[in-house]
Amino acid sequence: MMRRKFSIRYSWSLPSLIALGVVILVALYALSALSPLLRGPTLILNPPRATDHGTVLIEGVANRVSSLSINDLSVPTTQDGFFSVERAYPAGYTVVVVSARDRFNRETTATQTFVTHSSITYGTKEKSDQQSSN
Repeated sequence: MMRRKFSIRYSWSLPSLIALGVVILVALYALSALSPLLRGPTLILNPPRATDHGTVLIEGVANRVSSLSINDLSVPTTQDGFFSVERAYPAGYTVVVVSARDRFNRETTATQTFVTHSSITYGTKEKSDQQSSN
């Protein structure tokens, strides 16, 4: 029995090569333009800072979001995605959950934990350093 070799030869013309190149470039551009939508929302949180008012400043950047919340309370963002919230928390261990949701209902959450110290002490009196001379 004799085996035959089949070979297919392609002859590419210059217009078909140019058309193929254009199709590949358009596909790559479309993929790069859609990649932010495919990735979903992102959150970048800065470390929490205590303010002079006895509150805690929570700030960061949220990209590709339609809504943002901190502990289930809505927070506005700028056009660049920056957000900054100053809130009072009780003294002790605190957990803050930041949630970002995009227009396709995909959600990203980030959790920050910190310890707050009360700067005001209630029910104490300061002792005077003055000594009386008798």
